[in-house]
Amino acid sequence: MFDACFTRRSSGLGILGVVLLLCYLPGCAKTPDAERIAGIIQEMERHAQEHKVASFLEWVAEDFAGHPVATKKELRSLLAFYFFRHKDINVVVTHKDITLHGVKAKVAIQALTAGSKGLNLERAEYFRITAIFEKRDNEWWITQANWERTLAPEPVAPAKGFREP
Repeated sequence: MFDACFTRRSSGLGILGVVLLLCYLPGCAKTPDAERIAGIIQEMERHAQEHKVASFLEWVAEDFAGHPVATKKELRSLLAFYFFRHKDINVVVTHKDITLHGVKAKVAIQALTAGSKGLNLERAEYFRITAIFEKRDNEWWITQANWERTLAPEPVAPAKGFREP
C-alpha cells in the first residue's frame, strides 16, 4: 500500500492525513514525479505520527493557501494544537490518486486519522483531502490543500483530468 521512501536532503486531524499527504534522496533524480510525491505523502504521515510539526511542514510552500486553514502559519498552529491534544496520532491513507500536469500535480487522498490520550481512543475520523503540488527548482511543494470530514471511506473513481484549482 505504501511506497518506499527515503529522506530528503534539506527536510484538525484532517491535515495529518493530507496531505497530507509525500520524499527522496537527491541522487534519486530519475524517480518518476508521481513516486516522489507519494514518498512525500508517506514521510508526512510518519512525521504526523511522531508529532514533528516542522518536519511535517517541510514540503508546504511559504505561499500555501488552504481550507479550513488559510496559511502555513495557521496550519502550523493547527498541527501544534492536535499534537498537544492527542498523545498518539495514527494516520492511514486508504486511497491516493496522483494526477500530474506539467509542473503541477493534483493529489486526492482519503485517510483515516485516530487520536488518543493514553490508552483511550478519543477520536477517529475519515477525511477527503485534495492537495495541489507545484514543482519549483526541481522540488515538489504543497501550494494548496483542502480537506473535509466524511462519514466513511467513499468509493473513488480515478481522476479524469487535471483542473486548475
